[in-house]
Amino acid sequence: MLDFLSSSFLGESVSKFVHETGFAQLFLQEGGYKYLIMIAVGCFFLYLAIKHKFEPMLLVPIGFGIIIGNIPMVTGHGIGIYEEGSVLNYLYFGVRYGVYPPLIFLGVGAMTDFSSLISNPKLMLIGAAAQIGIFAAYMGALALGFPANEAGSIAIIGGADGPTAIFLTSRLAPEYMGAIAICAYSYMALVPVIQPPVMRLLTSSRERLIKMRPPRAVSSTEKILFPIIGFLLTTFVVPDAIPLLGMLFLGNLLKESGVVKRLATTASNQLIDIMTILIGITVGASTQASVFLTPKTLGIFVLGACSFFIATMGGVLFVKLMNLFLKEGNKINPLIGNAGVSAVPAAARVSQDMGIRYDRSNYLLMHAMGPNVAGVVGSAASGPSGVKRVSGCRSPLFVRQGGVGVSVCGGRSFRCSWPEFSVCGPGGRDGVRRCRGRRVRLELELGLQLGGAVVVVVVVVVVGDVRATDLQFLLCMFSLFFVFLQTEKTFL
Repeated sequence: MLDFLSSSFLGESVSKFVHETGFAQLFLQEGGYKYLIMIAVGCFFLYLAIKHKFEPMLLVPIGFGIIIGNIPMVTGHGIGIYEEGSVLNYLYFGVRYGVYPPLIFLGVGAMTDFSSLISNPKLMLIGAAAQIGIFAAYMGALALGFPANEAGSIAIIGGADGPTAIFLTSRLAPEYMGAIAICAYSYMALVPVIQPPVMRLLTSSRERLIKMRPPRAVSSTEKILFPIIGFLLTTFVVPDAIPLLGMLFLGNLLKESGVVKRLATTASNQLIDIMTILIGITVGASTQASVFLTPKTLGIFVLGACSFFIATMGGVLFVKLMNLFLKEGNKINPLIGNAGVSAVPAAARVSQDMGIRYDRSNYLLMHAMGPNVAGVVGSAASGPSGVKRVSGCRSPLFVRQGGVGVSVCGGRSFRCSWPEFSVCGPGGRDGVRRCRGRRVRLELELGLQLGGAVVVVVVVVVVGDVRATDLQFLLCMFSLFFVFLQTEKTFL
């Protein structure tokens, strides 16, 4: 008892207590000031969500998660998100192994109405064209020296789809999960800020006033058949997308069948809300200052912004191209081109707001939902396919040694440096020559695909202008949609 009360014991206890506080760790850990920077970022996210209503469902849990993950602490106590056995680490399991994104897609499917896309299948092409942002980010990341696996993860930011970005990054570059996820969700939340200037820049005052014909009524049979046919067509082309698209179309089938209302309600309310909380908290907490504040993270944010701008431009410009072949009265308002990114329904709401700004009677929301949901399908299909394509091999096994990429295929190691890395051949000088030859063949294949796509676009748009409600035309749109996706897979 006397020992317990001794001043030395009390002094050591007080010293240990003070040493383990967050205040002490700010000064004891190298770069402790970075924690304060990240806490300020979390508070800024909360400010945007609460004060300006920028996607509060996303930014509130992410912002608070950033604060949680950046409280300075002594490691080894089983508290941090990267410490084995901690509660946060168990919750992070769903992000690290891609469990949460398919469940998010189940809820999104149960909340989505595909009627506008079914009634006007031409709009599907806008969703495909907006995926050009993925191309831009991928090529830009390679040009800046990112290895192919990291470039593939960064590229998916251009699709403006947070769950898909998490799903892909967990397989390609898990060390950048926090940066890529925060980037994707941040730009999704800032859609009302980023897209309007691009839309105004690329459209004339006359084009903004185009009034589109009201979408036709879609029968319940069409709504039920769409998720079934859509799933079969998409996954037969891209089997890697089964986890995401399977849950998306299942959720939509639960909604449209009308016989499982309890399941549809649960998926579209309680389930997606719980998943949003978990994914927001864990993604936010994964942005610990020690692993987040790096030059590469800044590069990821810059590339993400560029890809988002380019995706918006691609959608708007593609609508202008389509209008060259459409008759008067059937033309599409270019203001819905921005909705080709998969930020549902934020991008569609931007189209609506821009439309009524220039004509109070021009309601574009239902029209914009067509390319918006097509963008969801496009990013979900193209993202997972990159897991196997990004290393130039069927096997997703990938390691990096120094500045040289090593891709393992069928038990053989192939070694190349960028720019031949993504299409590696056997190592050595002969391997480099083979890499370059393969790259030329890929570029030739890409050119043929793009040329074929342009021809089919012209034919399909003209035919669709006559019979846009024909079910056969809808299937034709799906086929063309995946010509675009196959082109994207050539890149990845």
